[in-house]
Amino acid sequence: MDNRKSDVEYQELVLPGISYFAIGLLIALGTCLVALPFGETLAIFVGIATFALWIGLAFMTAKRVLISKSHLQVGKAIIERKYLGTALSISKEESRNATGPDLSSLAFLKIQFGVPSMVKVQVIDESDPTPYWLFSTRQPDVVEQYLSKTN
Repeated sequence: MDNRKSDVEYQELVLPGISYFAIGLLIALGTCLVALPFGETLAIFVGIATFALWIGLAFMTAKRVLISKSHLQVGKAIIERKYLGTALSISKEESRNATGPDLSSLAFLKIQFGVPSMVKVQVIDESDPTPYWLFSTRQPDVVEQYLSKTN
């Protein structure tokens, strides 16, 4: 396991999009208004604490994409690169079909709220029923480039 960290070629923490943080701000303002009858100081504290918890939740649920010379890791899932086929970047426009009508029920799917760009990677292991991995990334072209390198 330690060997995976030493040969990292690319890694990314995929945080939610800006809309997630805008929603958090609205929730924090709402909790601030609810707490206002109990005092201005308490209301401000509750609003700030709510937004801090919302940001903490964003980091706790963020997906990590890690590409090493031997493995691809998305979140907690790991697959050896020798079992990976073609990598294809999915644009924002194509992501709706990729996660909707074109999605295989056997596919590994790891999407992040507010991040529409993705990468689709074929799984060529005949003993694995998963046809491909589809996951969110902010830099699909870079991920595709790293996964297209030969092992």
